[in-house]
Amino acid sequence: MTEINEVTLEFLRHGRPHNHLLSPLTRYMALCGRHEAAPVTLPFEHWEIMELIDTLRYKHRSHARSSRLARHHNMANALGRFLFDVPGFAVDVMQRASGSDQLCHLQLVFSASELCLLPFEVAKIPDGYSGNGQELLLRVDPRVVLTRQARDAKGYLVPWDRPPKILFAWAATRENMPVPYEAHLLALRRALDNFIFRSSPDRSPIELSDYLMVLPDASLSEIHDIMSRHAITHVHLLAHGMRDKTLVERHGLLLWDKEKQDEDLVDGERLGSALLAGRSHNRGEAPVVVTIASCDNGHQGSVIMPGSNLLHSIHEQGIPLVVGSQFPLSLAGSVRFVDSFYRALLDGQDPRLALCQLRFALRNSDTDVHDWASLVSYASLPYDLNRQLQRFRARQAKEIMRVSLAFAHKVTDKRIFEEPQNEEALLEKVKRRVEKAILWMPAAQPANDETFFSERSRRESDLCTLGSAQKRIAQTFYLQAEALREAQIRNEGPMSEPSTDVLSLREESRIALRKALAYYQRALGIHPESAWAGTQCLSLNLYLTYEVQGRLTHNGLCPRQWRTYHRLALAALESDHEETRLWSCCNLAELEILGLIGRRGGMQTFTETIDEGLDPVHHLRTLQQQAFNSSRHVIACYWQLMRYARWFVYRTPEADGQFGDNLVESELTEIQEMFSYVAQLIDIDRPSTPENF
Repeated sequence: MTEINEVTLEFLRHGRPHNHLLSPLTRYMALCGRHEAAPVTLPFEHWEIMELIDTLRYKHRSHARSSRLARHHNMANALGRFLFDVPGFAVDVMQRASGSDQLCHLQLVFSASELCLLPFEVAKIPDGYSGNGQELLLRVDPRVVLTRQARDAKGYLVPWDRPPKILFAWAATRENMPVPYEAHLLALRRALDNFIFRSSPDRSPIELSDYLMVLPDASLSEIHDIMSRHAITHVHLLAHGMRDKTLVERHGLLLWDKEKQDEDLVDGERLGSALLAGRSHNRGEAPVVVTIASCDNGHQGSVIMPGSNLLHSIHEQGIPLVVGSQFPLSLAGSVRFVDSFYRALLDGQDPRLALCQLRFALRNSDTDVHDWASLVSYASLPYDLNRQLQRFRARQAKEIMRVSLAFAHKVTDKRIFEEPQNEEALLEKVKRRVEKAILWMPAAQPANDETFFSERSRRESDLCTLGSAQKRIAQTFYLQAEALREAQIRNEGPMSEPSTDVLSLREESRIALRKALAYYQRALGIHPESAWAGTQCLSLNLYLTYEVQGRLTHNGLCPRQWRTYHRLALAALESDHEETRLWSCCNLAELEILGLIGRRGGMQTFTETIDEGLDPVHHLRTLQQQAFNSSRHVIACYWQLMRYARWFVYRTPEADGQFGDNLVESELTEIQEMFSYVAQLIDIDRPSTPENF
C-alpha cells in the first residue's frame, strides 16, 4: 500500500484576494510545514506570464514547436527556483517521500487570485538538487502529486464513504464545435464495468441508472434539478470553455439555456451553486468529485474581480476535489483523463495517487501536446480519508462480488454460451474479479485489532461475504474440472482415470472451500451466536470431511453444534426486524436439510437426538410468503441449495471409484436420495429472476 506524506506550502500577502497583478515588487510570505516563514517574490511581470501562458494554450499557432518548448522550459525553471527557494521545501518534498512505495502530496494553499495564473505543475527541479532539470511532478523517486487549495475551503467536511453515482452532463452549443461525448460516455461505462450486471457480453447492462445519469445538451437549471433530487457523488462536465468579456474577463462553460433556446456562459459561482443544490434541498452532502473537460477551465482570466477562475470558485464553495485543465486538453487526452481517473476512483483508490498515475499516463502518451502539464486539481480532503476509503473499498468489493456471482450464476445455471471454451474463460474472469474484491475487503486482513471488534456486526457480515466469494471460486474450479472430465470421458471412455488437470482443479476447489470455511470460522470467533456463519461451517465441514473420509462423521456434521445453531435460528424467527426473520428462514431451511442428511446418512447420534419432524419445505414456503420471489433472500437461499443438488451430489466419493471400500451402500443411497430431494425443492421454489441477485 502506498504511503502518502503530506507537505503544505502556503503563500500569503496583504490585501484582498483579487485586484493584484503579478510583479517582482509584490512580496509573498511563504510557509512550508513547520519551517520558518520567509518572504519570496516572483521573477515575472504580469504581461510576461500572460504571454508565456498564451503560448502553452496554443494561442499563437504561428510559433514553432521549438519556440514553444523554449518558452515552456524558461517558465518551468523559473517556477522551480521560486518553489525551492522556500525554506524547508526541498527537505520535505525531496527526502521525506523517498522510496517507490511512497508518495509526496504537495498542497499549495493560497487565496491570491493572481497566483492561480501560475502553472506550478510544470515546475522543474533547479540546479543544485538531485534530479535537476527534471519536471518535479514527473519524478519517479520520489513521486510527487500537487493539488491546490483555497484557504477557506470547507470540502474536507464532505464524507467520501457513500454509494457512488455519477452525473455526466455535456453540451455542444454550436454545430461547428462538437464535443466527444460518446467517447467520454464509453470511458465512464468501462470504469463502471465491474459493478454493472450483464446477463451476457452482447446484452446491455442492467440498472445502469443506479450508477450513471447522462444529461445531454445540459442546461444549468437541469443540473440544479438533478443535484437537488439525486444523491450524486461524482459529476463529469463536458462542454466548451469560453471567456466572458462583457464586463470583466472570466472563464465559464457554454451550456444551454432551454428557455431562451440559446447558449449560456456559466461562470464558477453559478455552476458551484447548482452543484451544491442537494445540500440546500436537504438531499444530503455535496458531490465529492467534480471533473470538467473543457478548454482551459482552470485558467484564471482576469485578476480584477473575484470568481474569475472556474475551478477555484467551485472548490471554494465546498466541493472537496475539482479537477480540470489549465490549458486546452487534446481529444485523446480528455478521454484518457476520464478513463484512468474514474476507474481509479471507483476502485476506491486514493484520489491523490489516482492523479499522480493519471499525469504519468498523459505524459507517456503525449506527442506534440502537454496534456500532463494541463492537468490541475483543487483539493480539500478529510483528515480521515484513508479510513473512509477503506470503508468505500469494502463497499465496492461487495458490489463486485454481487455482480460477479450473479453473472457466474447466469453462466452456470442457464448455460448462456454453448462453446465450452467461452464459458470457461468467463468463469476464469469471474474468479479473477472475486479474488480482486477479496483483497479489497478489510476483513481479509488477519489482524483482529480493536477496530475489528468495535464493528462486530459489519465485520461478521464482511467475513461471511468473503466466505461466500470463496465458495463461488471453488465452484468455478469444480465446473472447469467437470468440463474437462466430461470431455475426457467422451474421448477415452467412462473407465478412464481422471487426468492430472482434472485432479488439480478439484484440489483447487477444495482449497477454496477450506478458505471459505476459515472465513466463516473467523466470523464465529467474533460473533459465536451467528446462525449464518454456524450453518455454513456445518455445511462445509460436511462436504470436506465426507469427500476425504468417505462417510459422515461427527467431525463433519456435529449434532451438538447443529442443535445450537438450530435453536438460534428458531429464536431469530421471533425478531421484530423483518430482515432478521427472512434470513432466519434461509438458515432454518438449510439446517433442517443438514439434519435430514445426518439422519438419513446413518449417523446414530442424529437419529437418536434429532426429531423426525424436520420440514425444510415449511421454512422455504414461509420465506416465499413473507418475501417476494425475486428478493435477495429467496435467491440467496436458492443458490445455496443449488450447491447441494447440483454440486455436492456429483462430488460424492463414489465418483471415479474413490473410497468405494469405505462406503456403506445404504448410506450412499440415502444421501443421494437426500440430494435428489433438495433438487426437487429447488425446482419447486426456483426464483423468478435469479439474474438480479
